Amino acid sequence: MTKALRTSVRTGGLRQGGLQAGLGSDSIFATASLDLNFAVNKNLGTLVDATTGSNLVDFTRASSGTYVGSDGLIKTAVTNLLLQSEEFDDASWIQTRTLPFGSGSVANATLAPNGTLTADKVVEDTTVNANHIIYKGSLGLASAVYSFSVYAKAAERSQLFLRLDAGGGQKNVSYDLSTGTVLAQAAGTLGSITSVGNGWYRCTNTLTTPATLTNAVFMLAVSGTPFYTGDGTSGIYIWGAQLEQSSTVGEYVPTTSTINSAPRFDHDPTTGESLGLLVEKSRTNLLLQSEDFSTTWVDSFASISTNTAIAPNGITSADTFIPDSGVTISGNGNFHNLRQALTVLNATTYTLSCYVKPAGYSVLRFGLSSQLNLVNNYSDITVNLTTLSVTQTLGTGTVIPVGNGWYQITATGTTTGTTAYAVFIVADGGTADGTSGIYLWGAQLEEGSFPTSYIPTEGSEVTRAADVASISGSNFSSWYRQDEGTIFARYDQPEKGLSLAVINDGTSSNSIVLFGATVTSQQISANMTISAANQGRIDAGGSFVANATSKVALATSTNGRGLSCNGSAVTASASPSSMPTLSELQLQGSSSFTARRGGHIARFAYWPQRLPNDTLQTITQ
Repeated sequence: MTKALRTSVRTGGLRQGGLQAGLGSDSIFATASLDLNFAVNKNLGTLVDATTGSNLVDFTRASSGTYVGSDGLIKTAVTNLLLQSEEFDDASWIQTRTLPFGSGSVANATLAPNGTLTADKVVEDTTVNANHIIYKGSLGLASAVYSFSVYAKAAERSQLFLRLDAGGGQKNVSYDLSTGTVLAQAAGTLGSITSVGNGWYRCTNTLTTPATLTNAVFMLAVSGTPFYTGDGTSGIYIWGAQLEQSSTVGEYVPTTSTINSAPRFDHDPTTGESLGLLVEKSRTNLLLQSEDFSTTWVDSFASISTNTAIAPNGITSADTFIPDSGVTISGNGNFHNLRQALTVLNATTYTLSCYVKPAGYSVLRFGLSSQLNLVNNYSDITVNLTTLSVTQTLGTGTVIPVGNGWYQITATGTTTGTTAYAVFIVADGGTADGTSGIYLWGAQLEEGSFPTSYIPTEGSEVTRAADVASISGSNFSSWYRQDEGTIFARYDQPEKGLSLAVINDGTSSNSIVLFGATVTSQQISANMTISAANQGRIDAGGSFVANATSKVALATSTNGRGLSCNGSAVTASASPSSMPTLSELQLQGSSSFTARRGGHIARFAYWPQRLPNDTLQTITQ
């Protein structure tokens, strides 16, 4: 039986106690030992029976990623570009005139802001009239606006400098940790200091770098200067270093050996509905310029006017594609087109997508072609942004409203060669006036049969890494029961064949797998393996609908399994005399099912008991 926690817990995480009377769809969730209500709480579930405040769900994505905010705008998740953000004793951090860890500086010296014993103490050496620093070097980041931050707490020293080095220039902000004030900041920098409790402050330095950013530096200080004679024993506590390409400081995102990005809680762009935690497989935008259509893109009998409209991200960065005056607007590829050449794989499915908005014209032909225009094509779609109709000459296409007059259009097709052009053609009819056109923003070409979240590019291909959301260790054993239990999920997925949840022992030999829909049956299904022996699949019935919200419940025990979807009658199956011993949960995929990842999890719950069949139907209605 799941062990009872010592204290009650917040909504969105672990829950104390067993099942209570009352099986209504609302009251039954109050009895779950795990309830991750991502769509409502927009967090990863929080442990509160300990002092850590750490996330219940371990989440990583070794790249940035975009999502739709509650305001309908496309936003970029916070990404920490500094590796080993809490391990200052790691060799990647360079110490100059500070004592090495283990010989003066101390790893895990005191409680960090999250309550764990992970904050380090950096101690100065005895060098005369010098600065005493620890820094991350050789960053090699392009000129941009960056925010550099760290959590710091006074020890024997109470003053700190944060410095960013770019192109030979050094820009400092200094702080007093005893008074919680910014002492001074160099021209062009913006510093801040915010108390987070227990003597800890989050210190920040924001700077638009004039050249390549090379170093991010922490310097101990006395009397407002970093140049002094150290005593060999005094220091300062630091924890949670972060460098992000942003003009504002975002939530702290811990890193280890790779960069890491925050989880994305996505929304419907037109209604603002919270869709839950977005979990996607890795994808690459093959187009070299996704927003600037005046470079890399080639126009014929047309022109591009840049930064003419507010784009779906809320910034004036959309371009206007304008057919030349006097050109017949027939949709013929020999006339006005906009194209970008690229190399593709043969016999491979690709999806071209773009955000578009009428700017005088409302009909657009687009697709992937083997020639300079839409002749000998891989995909060829015409969309009418007034009627929202789609003509699919070759391949499949969609047009989806995303708010503020914008639409996301897609064209999916399979290649028969390796040369390709992403092509756009205004196709309204009549003669162009030289001023009317169509706004374009956020073009993307990716391998796959459906579009994923937008991946911005600026001169080269960009890959968004896979989202990995999991629970393991004591975070898993605190709510999971080995001999019986019930899983519930409310979710959507873009294609069949994706696993919705995998509970296993780190391998595929012992597992319980819940599929959003199998490729063969196209039904919500569940499977179990014990010591690599397949125990049989059970199907819930119904047909898969891409991106439609579904509710599913799976009960398992030695007395039999049961599966219900969207209120359907329970499909039952006998279980073996024993259950597999499992140790981790992976949402939308697993280490053993790495390709099976994609969609939103609005809610995921677990009961340490096989719920009755009528209850399975009730909670999935």
